[in-house]
Amino acid sequence: MPKRILNWLLARVALVGILSLGRDAVVGPSSYASLLQKHEQIRELERRNKQLARENREKEDSLRKLSENQEQLELEIRKRLELLRQGETVVLTPEAETKDTAPSPAPPAPEN
Repeated sequence: MPKRILNWLLARVALVGILSLGRDAVVGPSSYASLLQKHEQIRELERRNKQLARENREKEDSLRKLSENQEQLELEIRKRLELLRQGETVVLTPEAETKDTAPSPAPPAPEN
């Protein structure tokens, strides 16, 4: 009888251990859902990294082209700093109205 009880106790302890490990696999910090979430975060960061690398290449290409063409460089500098040469004139035209920039209606005239 003692051997039978010992086997029964060992089986119960093993079952509790297995259930405990199973619970951790489902809801613990190393759970399957947590691992899936981490893999998705990694994929998103890799996509962002590729996008930034592409933007860096485009900017490097633009800088290289500007360094090779002094006239284009001067135009870019003047455009960004809004500089004019002596004798140049800038003509400003109204921008197309959009919902956000549409003028508000005039206030009503005061009553006398």
